[in-house]
Amino acid sequence: MGTVTPVGLDIASTWDALTNGKSGIGRITRFDPAPYETQIAGELKGFDANRYMDRKDVRRTDRFTHYAVAAARQALADAKLDTVTDPERVGTAIATGVGGLETLIDGILLMQRRDPSRLSPFLVPMLMANAASAQVSMQFGLKGPSLTHVSACASSSHAIGEGGDIIRRGQADVMVVGGSEAAVLALGIAAFSSMHATSRRNDVPEAASRPFDKDRDGFVLSEGAAVVVLEELGHARARGARLYGELVGYGATADAYHITAPSPEGEGNARAMRMALAEAGLRPEQIDYINAHGTSTQPNDREETAAIKQVFGDHAYRLLVSSTKSMTGHLLGAAGALEAIVCLLAIRDGFVLSEGAAVVVLEELGHARARGARVYGELVGYGATADAYHITAPSPEGEGNARAMRMALAEAGLRPEEIDYINAHGTSTQPNDREETAAIKQVFGDHAYRLLVSSTKSMTGHLLGAAGALEAIVCLLAIRDGCIPPTINYTTPDVGLDLDYVPNTARARAITTALSNSMGFGGHNASLILRADTPG
Repeated sequence: MGTVTPVGLDIASTWDALTNGKSGIGRITRFDPAPYETQIAGELKGFDANRYMDRKDVRRTDRFTHYAVAAARQALADAKLDTVTDPERVGTAIATGVGGLETLIDGILLMQRRDPSRLSPFLVPMLMANAASAQVSMQFGLKGPSLTHVSACASSSHAIGEGGDIIRRGQADVMVVGGSEAAVLALGIAAFSSMHATSRRNDVPEAASRPFDKDRDGFVLSEGAAVVVLEELGHARARGARLYGELVGYGATADAYHITAPSPEGEGNARAMRMALAEAGLRPEQIDYINAHGTSTQPNDREETAAIKQVFGDHAYRLLVSSTKSMTGHLLGAAGALEAIVCLLAIRDGFVLSEGAAVVVLEELGHARARGARVYGELVGYGATADAYHITAPSPEGEGNARAMRMALAEAGLRPEEIDYINAHGTSTQPNDREETAAIKQVFGDHAYRLLVSSTKSMTGHLLGAAGALEAIVCLLAIRDGCIPPTINYTTPDVGLDLDYVPNTARARAITTALSNSMGFGGHNASLILRADTPG
């Protein structure tokens, strides 16, 4: 495990502060907070990114990435994990709420001065939310699935839960998971303050975050990172790893209620807790301690308490419930990972802390058929890998992308020649199209020349984070209608890029199985295999 937090720059100092009720909240020093109604935050004191990264890499990455790499380096050292022997079985999932906000602000300021020539070529790789996962992957050579979860304050809890599921599916033996955040900036403070979400107890910063207290007046924005190494139990025991505990249950739900307020009576949160209990096979009375979300806002603490009472009944009054945000403040996307670490340390030490845009509906097939849903197809295979090579360029010969496609084929139990169509990532850049074509040839061999391969980005352009979902939908519609969309504007064949790219005109073809292929800055690769629904 590894942490950099407002109360300590490693696990030992963080835990010492938390067990002694020390607050990490103070008046903001990074900028002059005088113009703002909220003037306090949880800042990292004395953090030096150069201790964890090469100076060149520090200059080319945002602070939220610095924090993530620092926490990951600590966690890997604590785990004594050999990442060299089998890097393809070690993945990453580093979550964030807002990503490289500081980099984005700096870029906007340059544009406002009408000086775009001074924009760094690293601007996009610095600000993108997946930069932290990508850098952790590259810094340590981790070539397994590489993911980024962005779901506000639940982000890193999702990263841990989904990381555990990746291991259970057999797609990795180890996942380096957690979250990182660096939003203590003038814009971050002003934005949350305008929502009346943050405390304005500027004169007593150490007493400003007061979860569950009647006089609570908002959360305190903080920064930092927390990372844990998740490992398949047999794999960990075989190498004699130190075990802090087991992840036995995970629940994730949506309120579908309001963009910032929790649902009444904490209904959605209660469902998530019940889901986690069900997956763990535990009764409510078997839970001893809850590290609550406890943000110190009126609605959160009220609805979270209601949710706990719903789920635990009379046992809620015997449970120990605390919020360490009373000391650390709110690390947003990193909060869940930090608080999972707190739970593991509380178990270890027997110590409970006091307070100081394209959418696809996935549904289990039997459930969908039973209710008579329209089924476009089945998701039968999924593969995710990391190149661990370069922040913007794909690995030579598309090696990482080829592994993702092979992983998806293996999960689907299909041979390469059973794929009829590939909706390629096909970005219209020289390196992407060259390496993706090489990857397809590696995986499909001679069948690559019989495959239909097209890029609908030739018509839609690149939707970035929405591209994969859109192209999965295209695959499903191609299966449904027996029509392959073309790659338009294809006029001059390139040497070596010699597959059937369905040039310029759609092609009628009955297809059963399609692969949607995605690649991303940071060396992320993901492949989905979709198959026609065959009832019975």
